[in-house]
Amino acid sequence: MNEVDEFIAAFKKEEDIYSSWGELVRQYIKNTLAEKRMDSILKIEPSCRLKDISSLIEKAFYRSKNYENPYNDITDKVGVRFVVLLTDDIPVIKDIIENSPLWEYSDDRDYIKEKEDKPYLFDYQSVHYVVRNLKCIPVSENIIIPDGTPCEIQIRTLLQHAYAEVSHDSVYKCKAKPSSEIKRRMARTIALMESTDELFLLAKNEL
Repeated sequence: MNEVDEFIAAFKKEEDIYSSWGELVRQYIKNTLAEKRMDSILKIEPSCRLKDISSLIEKAFYRSKNYENPYNDITDKVGVRFVVLLTDDIPVIKDIIENSPLWEYSDDRDYIKEKEDKPYLFDYQSVHYVVRNLKCIPVSENIIIPDGTPCEIQIRTLLQHAYAEVSHDSVYKCKAKPSSEIKRRMARTIALMESTDELFLLAKNEL
């Protein structure tokens, strides 16, 4: 069995574990928002999904990522996404993630920090965390989530979500290399998106 086949076999064996962990993460954050009476900030039903095996294989072996141990090093085998209305809603979910007793977390991507570090760059915007459960979690007789199992959490606004969906389908997954003009247009949408969010926030705070 070659390295790719071993990767596929390992993932198929643990699919239910990752799926269960992602669903627990999704439900925990959603329930906590409800307890705080802040679940109205969610504008799309939070989703949990396993990464497609073909995407995992491409990421592990064909994108020059140079993983020492591809299976263990890839942390987004399962992901949960929360979509809110405006940027001032994002810290609410960040606070829940960072204060949960169920897991340890790493802040893997924060577009606000990226904007501060590279103010002239207009690119994909989203907040990404990876959480790992601190203890084993029994789910059923057949499923036990081992401690340290990773789950990626994405938080973005509706505008950021629209950009991510278009860029992922039309640019990121496109087999042909995007032209400079297309990249420029996508960058312009980010600039407009930031301005729109800022104007919405000003209007919201003045109401």
